[in-house]
Amino acid sequence: MENIFENVIISDIVVCCDIHTAPHEKRTIVNRSSHGLIFSTDGKVNYHHADNHFYTDPQHFLFVPSGITYSLEGEREDVSYVLNFKCNVPFDEMRQLALPDAGVLEDAKKAVEIFNKKYFNWQTAIRTLLYRIMSSFFRQSADTLPPHMENCIRFLRNNLENPALTNDAIARQANISAVYMQKEFLRYLGIPPHQYLQSLRIDRAKYLLISRPMSITEIAYATGYVSVYHFSRMFKKLTGLSPKQYRSKNLFDL
Repeated sequence: MENIFENVIISDIVVCCDIHTAPHEKRTIVNRSSHGLIFSTDGKVNYHHADNHFYTDPQHFLFVPSGITYSLEGEREDVSYVLNFKCNVPFDEMRQLALPDAGVLEDAKKAVEIFNKKYFNWQTAIRTLLYRIMSSFFRQSADTLPPHMENCIRFLRNNLENPALTNDAIARQANISAVYMQKEFLRYLGIPPHQYLQSLRIDRAKYLLISRPMSITEIAYATGYVSVYHFSRMFKKLTGLSPKQYRSKNLFDL
């Protein structure tokens, strides 16, 4: 089976929410502004795009790309979990996917709860859930992370300011080989360790930019980058904004 999410790098979480759809209720979405995953918790909703019919129900969910226009109609009363995000891959087709297990729906529900609370590092927490959802129908079971993965992730969170982190150093925390660790990251999170580390660093940088009177140079070194240039380039790649632009745009959101 093709893994349409194989090369996805999620740059930003736009919104995660639950939406009620009544039977026969109709809506049209014009030029969707972000990618999204849509899950039905109990009912059924029909979607129409480019003469194609798709639907969500407790056994099926949708991937909906940005930029498309589509219509939807409730068939049975439903509350849907909608997880919207921006990423690096220019998808242009809606996809209907089979829900592999109940754990995926729980991950979607958890993402909505985290978005509503917005505690520190919430973007990374939701991003982790999204990567796990995306890879879930290409693995047998990963409802919870095994201890060796938890050890690796805890180590990354506690040492992300260290610019010399290596796969060998990360793997040693779980007493596994670096090769095996990389395979486990792909299996459970859908991305390699270095991409996960970058997401942690950028999320920490976002937090520091709007909550601490630190210079951009200080933030670069505090998040494990060896130069302001490298930090600024990675920050813009993953957020679409320079650190200065992000600080200016979000300074008054606290």
